[in-house]
Amino acid sequence: MIIIVFAFKCLAEYVSDGKDYEVSRPTVCPSERCGQSNCFWKHTGYSRDVLGNDEPVSVRIERFRCKFCSLVVSCLFSFLVPYRRYSAEVVGGSVEVYATAPTAEPLESYRRIAENRNCSRMAVFRWTKFLGENAKRLQGHVQKEFMLAGGAWEQLSAIPEGKKCPSIGRAKSVAKASLLNDLFGLIEVSKVFLSAMESVLEKLHTQFLKNIESRQQILSGRRNIDRAQQSWGRLLS
Repeated sequence: MIIIVFAFKCLAEYVSDGKDYEVSRPTVCPSERCGQSNCFWKHTGYSRDVLGNDEPVSVRIERFRCKFCSLVVSCLFSFLVPYRRYSAEVVGGSVEVYATAPTAEPLESYRRIAENRNCSRMAVFRWTKFLGENAKRLQGHVQKEFMLAGGAWEQLSAIPEGKKCPSIGRAKSVAKASLLNDLFGLIEVSKVFLSAMESVLEKLHTQFLKNIESRQQILSGRRNIDRAQQSWGRLLS
């Protein structure tokens, strides 16, 4: 099981302040079949090389084992993307740049973004494709969360309907054009939801990790942690 730790906003903050950070052990086992208190022993942790915009950074992942049910939990910082080598900043930022930059800007091709973000061209392509294919579904989640948080529908309706992605000129097929428009729509709605104008997908990643209603890893395609784990993630912030 994974417990999300909201101690640092980004990899750079971890590099600056987190090398000696000690993750607190959970006080209650999140297993529905256990639920014991003060039951975790420190287990075999490990180091994970995370690729940010610069050089790889070794991040310590702490693990704990329940002495009653033997459940092992891994504590991942929120700036990490489970099952991916790259940080949320690189994944979200690469896709966001590709989807929002005008076609005429050569810097924002897959290749140029990859060179700028220190990743592969195919990685940027896969991230864009994955998020684009899930953009409509995620947009529905964002709209729902915005309304549940007390947001005004007028703010969402103010977004021009059918507004086209500025990078639509890169699309060589109707399917690609639709994917980019859906992705751009997700970013525009998320700007309203998060009150943010930049690093929108990275911030949306963190928002989905924190939110019990959504419980999704939007940058990896994995289901997020269950309610019990989610609550512990908040306690470990």
